[in-house]
Amino acid sequence: MRTILFSILILFALSYGTNCQAQELIKFKEQVHKELEERQRVEKINYEKACQKGTIEAYNEYLKMYPHGKYVQEINNRISDYDLWKKAKSANTIETVIMNISIIQNTRAM
Repeated sequence: MRTILFSILILFALSYGTNCQAQELIKFKEQVHKELEERQRVEKINYEKACQKGTIEAYNEYLKMYPHGKYVQEINNRISDYDLWKKAKSANTIETVIMNISIIQNTRAM
């Protein structure tokens, strides 16, 4: 009888321990998910700030903070657009402006 009772207690203890571990894993998963959502929220805010500033320095700061971020391609496109616009502006001819607008539109279509 004692052996059976002891076996039941051991099974209960093991079951309880496993249940606690499962609950801890669930809590850990939820915490990781919350942290990921927060990092994504902050990254989006920093992306929007860089776009609002609209400067090469702001774009490069974003890239420095998030070299593999969600908005890297968009930031690189903005840098490229900025460079093309700067060249067109310095050339100061309508042909150059039209050519660069065409290039920008074609790169967006890809």
